[in-house]
Amino acid sequence: MFNSRNTTQVFILAGGMGERLAPLTEVKPKPAITFGGTHQILDFTLSNCVNSGLRNILVLTQYQRDYLHDYIRVGRLKLAQTFEWGSGDQLLPLPPASGKRYRGTADAVFQNISFLHSSSAEHVLIASGDHIYSMDYRPLLAHHAASGAEMTIAAVRRPANEASSFGVLKVDGHKVTDFIEKPDPETFPVGEDVLASMGVYVFTRRCLMELAQRAMLSETDFGCHIIPNLIRRQRVAAYDFDTLPRSYWRDVGTLDSYFSANMDLLGVQPKFDPDADAGWPVFSLNDSSSVRTGGSRISSRALLAGPCIIRRSVISHGSCVEAGAIVENSIILPGAHIGKKAVLRNAIVAEGVRVADGLEVGLNRNLDAMRFEVTPGGIVVVNVSARRRSRPFTLVRFTPEVTAA
Repeated sequence: MFNSRNTTQVFILAGGMGERLAPLTEVKPKPAITFGGTHQILDFTLSNCVNSGLRNILVLTQYQRDYLHDYIRVGRLKLAQTFEWGSGDQLLPLPPASGKRYRGTADAVFQNISFLHSSSAEHVLIASGDHIYSMDYRPLLAHHAASGAEMTIAAVRRPANEASSFGVLKVDGHKVTDFIEKPDPETFPVGEDVLASMGVYVFTRRCLMELAQRAMLSETDFGCHIIPNLIRRQRVAAYDFDTLPRSYWRDVGTLDSYFSANMDLLGVQPKFDPDADAGWPVFSLNDSSSVRTGGSRISSRALLAGPCIIRRSVISHGSCVEAGAIVENSIILPGAHIGKKAVLRNAIVAEGVRVADGLEVGLNRNLDAMRFEVTPGGIVVVNVSARRRSRPFTLVRFTPEVTAA
C-alpha cells in the first residue's frame, strides 16, 4: 500500500457559503450541517483522511468560520485520543489572511501555499469538506504516483442530464484530455453517462507550487480556470472511483440532494451505511449511535416523548417527537421539537424549530408554499425564515413554536 502519511499534505476546502442549502446555512456553515442525524458533513472527508493514515490536514475556512474552528479544535483532541497521532501531525483551520477573502477553490489553496515551502510532502491532496462518501485515499495516491501525472482527478459516473452540476472529464484511458465545468447536458447524447469530478484532486507538490506562482489574479477556481489550462500543458490522470466496491459519493449542495442523500441511509439495504465497516469509522463529536426502526434512522440521543409514528425518516440528536405525532419521509434536525399530533411528510425541520401541536406539513402543497419554502423536488423546509403569507404563523428559533391560524 502506498505510504502516504509522511509524503502527503492535505487541504480540505470548507469555506463556501452554501447558498443553495439556505436556509439551513443561515446559522451554520455547510460543512457543519448535521447529516444522518448523528454526524456533520465535514466528518466524512475528515474521517477519510484519518482512516487513510493522513495526519497533516489543513482545513480552509471562511463563511461562519468560528463555528468550524471550535469544532476542529475539539475534534483534534478527540482524534488524538482515538487514532495514532504524532507530535508533527496537525489538523489546523486556516481562514483568509486579515483583510482578505478566498475568491475560489484555487485561490484558497494558493493563499496558503507557504505551508508547502518547508514541507517534505511529495504530493498534495485537495478535497471538499461538503461531500458524503467513504474513500480510502491511499489507492488514489498510489494511482497518481504510478501514472507519472502532475495531477490526478477522482471521478464518478453520473447521468448526462446531471452534467450541469459537475465538472465533466473526457478521457483517453486514464489520461484526461478535456475538462468542462458544468456543461450544458444537451451537449451529450440522451441516456449517456458522463465522468464527473468528485472535487478530489492530487497534485505533485512541485506542480501545485508552480501553478500558484504563475496563476493570474483572475484564475481563482480549479474547475473553471486551473484544470482546463493544466490539461493543455501537463499530463493529468483520471481515477475512476466507481470501479471500487465501496463507491458511494454524493454532492449535497442543494436541499433536494441533501434530502436524497439522507434518504439513502434508510431501509433494509441502504445505499450508504456509515456504520457498516467497523474498520472504517466515521468520526463524530456527538454520540453517533442510532436505532433503526420503521425504515428510519433515529439518533440514540433523540427523545421520543410518547407513542408516535415514524416512517422512513432521520431523527437527529437533541430533537424531540411528542406523543401522537406522525413523521414520514422527513428529516428532523438537532434541537427541533415536533408537537403532539403534528403531521410531517416530505419535510426538513431546521435546527431548533418548534412545530406546534397538531400542525400539518406536507399534506397540501399550495398551503405549504404559502407558509414555508418548498424545493423543486417538493420537500417542505420548516425554518425560522419562513415567509408570512395569508395564513399567519410565527417561526422563532429555539423557544416559540410554529403556529397556524
